[in-house]
Amino acid sequence: MKKQKKRLLRFQTIYLIWLFSGFFMTLVAQNANEILGKWLNNEKDASIEIYREGDTFYGKIVWLKRGRNLLDEHNASSNLQSRKLYQLDILKNFTYCNTSKEWQNGTIYDPKSGQTYSCKMWLNVNKTLSIRGFVGFSFIGRTDVWQRPQQDHAVYH
Repeated sequence: MKKQKKRLLRFQTIYLIWLFSGFFMTLVAQNANEILGKWLNNEKDASIEIYREGDTFYGKIVWLKRGRNLLDEHNASSNLQSRKLYQLDILKNFTYCNTSKEWQNGTIYDPKSGQTYSCKMWLNVNKTLSIRGFVGFSFIGRTDVWQRPQQDHAVYH
């Protein structure tokens, strides 16, 4: 009888651990996905759509104030200067870190300078997105703050 009670208790414990770990993993996934969707850059002249492939996050330009035919003319590589910025992935290879609540280890391409920087991102309390591009160490860099576009913004046209 005691063996059966111990076995039942062990089964219940394992079941509860499994149940709570599934619930926790769902919360982690929801936090990681909060970044998904469209964001207006700091200058409000471009919108970037952040999307997910597997566990990795990317962002591509989906709207440009100056139109879809704008070229990557500042790129250091002359063979890339004729490519269009529209639909270009400028955010690459981010992974979500649950402990720091940041998307890390990615890169950001700045079409205005033609440079690619290391980058990390995090959501602010006011639901804006901080993007920190840097060279080497994150304290040597610049942070821009992006926000979700309004429903009637040209991003949706």
